[in-house]
Amino acid sequence: MKLFTENQRIGSTVALVRRRGRAILALTFALLLGGLLFGGPGAHAAGALLNVIVANDSAHPVPVSGSVAVNNTGANPVPVTGNVGVSGSVAVADNREPFEKRVDLADAGGSVDTGNFQVPAGKRLVVEFISASVNVPSGQTPLLSANAGTGALGFPIPVQLQGVGNGNAFYEGATPVLDFAAPGSFYSITLERQLPAGGQVTGDGGGYVYLSGYLIPAS
Repeated sequence: MKLFTENQRIGSTVALVRRRGRAILALTFALLLGGLLFGGPGAHAAGALLNVIVANDSAHPVPVSGSVAVNNTGANPVPVTGNVGVSGSVAVADNREPFEKRVDLADAGGSVDTGNFQVPAGKRLVVEFISASVNVPSGQTPLLSANAGTGALGFPIPVQLQGVGNGNAFYEGATPVLDFAAPGSFYSITLERQLPAGGQVTGDGGGYVYLSGYLIPAS
């Protein structure tokens, strides 16, 4: 059996320690090199946001799931070509502005009275409903009409007799309509009084006409 001297044992231990030191040094260098290659400025540059153009054609369709928000503004319009299929609920921005107006009519002694108002600039008026309440001297017949004044021929507003009192006849009516008026134009309501047998009317007449609809941008 071979026996080691004390010096031999010490030399063997020193050699083992040196080999372990070199291995630890090599591992440390490898870790530092990996950090420089994969954790330095290049790694940060890889994570930066980039603009990407996606070609979503029939040969390379891009699957989309969940909610998708598209900011389609005037400054950055989103061009859409071809057929677009839409399923599910779609929220549509409504640019209609509710509109209501009362037109007063007061006819003192004449056979015709007209009340009007001007459509706001930059807006197009769409009238959807008209109601009226007028009174004329008993025995006379009121004729109401509306006219957008922008090329339209106008249309009658039907009213019916509701009753007679204090020498006056009271008429009311309501009708759905679809009429349009251009920006800045005048929308007119006309009250005409007639006698069944003809002739000149006398006395006072008048009433109120209510319009409802919406305004939309003219452009």
